[in-house]
Amino acid sequence: MGASDDWWHQMMRFLKEYDLDYAYWPWNGEKWNNGTYEYQNEGYGLVTTEWDEIRHPGKLADLMALN
Repeated sequence: MGASDDWWHQMMRFLKEYDLDYAYWPWNGEKWNNGTYEYQNEGYGLVTTEWDEIRHPGKLADLMALN
């Protein structure tokens, strides 16, 4: 298990423990950068930058299971 997998496991545990199934998680594939006045990749976003594919299907399934 890699560091990012461990982080995700701990994040899911935390959300369940504190009943945070309402918490914000970015859907968008891009985010605005005020420093460059451009959109850039949103690494935590659940869809790709083209908004046409799920970037993290496993994470989406985990988040949906919290409900």
